[in-house]
Amino acid sequence: MNMSTISRKIALVTGASSGIGALHDSLSQIALNITALTPLAHAVLPGMKARNAGVIVNVASVLALKSLAFSAVYSGTKAFVLAFSEGLRDELAGTGVTVQVVLPASTATDIRDQSGVPLSALAPEAVMLTGHMVDAALVALDRGEGMTMPSVDDSALVAQFDAARSALVAAAQTGQVAPRLLAA
Repeated sequence: MNMSTISRKIALVTGASSGIGALHDSLSQIALNITALTPLAHAVLPGMKARNAGVIVNVASVLALKSLAFSAVYSGTKAFVLAFSEGLRDELAGTGVTVQVVLPASTATDIRDQSGVPLSALAPEAVMLTGHMVDAALVALDRGEGMTMPSVDDSALVAQFDAARSALVAAAQTGQVAPRLLAA
């Protein structure tokens, strides 16, 4: 089953959110994944930096990498978690403070059924148990992974993705309009 099919099936299950409920839902996701996360991280950082030790683990989502039709706000907020965590990790390099961001795919959580996409809408083999996700994230933390995708076995694929992002940022630093976009 491809991502387009999954999107359509989930949109049917969720009722393709619209109206006031959708706005409230969106604002709640922003409050949780951005508005709460940012001051919490900043609240603990001074003490960690003073001790030259500490760990921050933020949970994003694989949907931070690719938004689907049903997940625009969720994916956007999780993309913030990813970018914020990676930025913090870079800013804190050499301080003894570690920042890890975890990007799980579908995970069996207690709030899953309230999310609009109940577990019953997903293929059982595609859903990771929460305990397994946490255990994998902690193993990755012990191994020094800054960005962890618990269900991806091919670490080279993750490294290629990260390298491609860095290459795109570097390629964008030309100060010029790309020749492909110049009028003919």
